[in-house]
Amino acid sequence: PTLAATTQAPTPAATTQAPTPTTPGNPCQGVTVCGATAICRSQTVGSSFYCQCRQGYYIRNESTPIEDNQSGTDCLAGIFYVSDLTINTPFTPQLANKSSPEYINLTSIAKQQLESTFRQQYGNAFERVVINGLRNGSIIFDYEIIMKSNATTNATTINTLITQQITSVAGAPVTASNVNASNVCTGNNRPCLSNNQECIAVNGGFLCRSCQTGFSYNSSTNACNARASCTPNPCLYAGSCVVITNANVISCGCIIFFNGNRCQNLSDIGIAIIATGSTVIVLIILALIATCCYVNSKRK
Repeated sequence: PTLAATTQAPTPAATTQAPTPTTPGNPCQGVTVCGATAICRSQTVGSSFYCQCRQGYYIRNESTPIEDNQSGTDCLAGIFYVSDLTINTPFTPQLANKSSPEYINLTSIAKQQLESTFRQQYGNAFERVVINGLRNGSIIFDYEIIMKSNATTNATTINTLITQQITSVAGAPVTASNVNASNVCTGNNRPCLSNNQECIAVNGGFLCRSCQTGFSYNSSTNACNARASCTPNPCLYAGSCVVITNANVISCGCIIFFNGNRCQNLSDIGIAIIATGSTVIVLIILALIATCCYVNSKRK
């Protein structure tokens, strides 16, 4: 199996007691216990909060409801694989309801089979299987495989294991299996974001990388971009250059005769002056011609 790069997770916040929110309407204001591994969310009902693990992290105790998580220290870095499994049996309306006995029974059987297979193969490096739902198409299980950050495997190896070891679920034959490494470095809840570091997706996990000298982190693109600089001056025709630090862009202050983002265009005043100057030159030339003609006519 291919060795997965070790996930370097931000250090979880050590504090475990949340400070009293400063604004009743925003329970996350002033909350620091979620740290770098989780993001603070307001409860749907009431004025309290919970810590939602960032992408690339899983909650320590699977039985803990997400709304009860009150600390980022319970979010652990992992390796994630998005997967699906198809069995050849009819999809019934009851399977669309996650609360129905049919759904609970079938997903429990599949979860137990998958977890038993992975635990036997990977031991303590395997964490859990999370079944997210069932789809029509015979019956398709959409699920996620979570490995601990020290796991040494990959999507191809896992999929081969499934096709070899799991040939049926609840008596129905397995007809298809797909496993792909998750890209946890996308979206507003991605890891590394709170540290202003670039997130590098690695085989279902991630690495947090600081920007090199001369570069700064752009949170909208999750990339290290070259820092804007006014040396040499990119503003033309004596324009003044200013670096806007927060946006990592430059702004040009143009003299009255020019405009444009780099002072590359003539302003209306500049155009008017040139037009006026051209008219004056033409009149001078015409006057000189007229004078020459008058002098020549006198000589004759």
